[in-house]
Amino acid sequence: MLLIITLSNLHSDYYDSGFKIISDKTALSDHFVQDASFFKIDNITLGYTLDKMENTTFRFYGSLQNVLIITDYDGLDPEINLGIDNNFYPRPRSFVLGVNVNF
Repeated sequence: MLLIITLSNLHSDYYDSGFKIISDKTALSDHFVQDASFFKIDNITLGYTLDKMENTTFRFYGSLQNVLIITDYDGLDPEINLGIDNNFYPRPRSFVLGVNVNF
């Protein structure tokens, strides 16, 4: 019995690689390795305190997390563990605004 497997929906890199048979040579290939250099602004926090009222202090603040990433990397995040970015959730961008009042 002859079993024919048809592969569909493959990325074009599969055909460009020449990896028709998995062997030791293909396992050691750097074909799919990319430059993951990046510039990242991870946290910004700004605050201002008003002391001009008698016996009361107001502090207004804002914070941003995961603000900016500049990279040519094609994956989700160049800052990954062990260099493989499959099955991982992208980092969310967070905004926090707040007011502290001390009497």
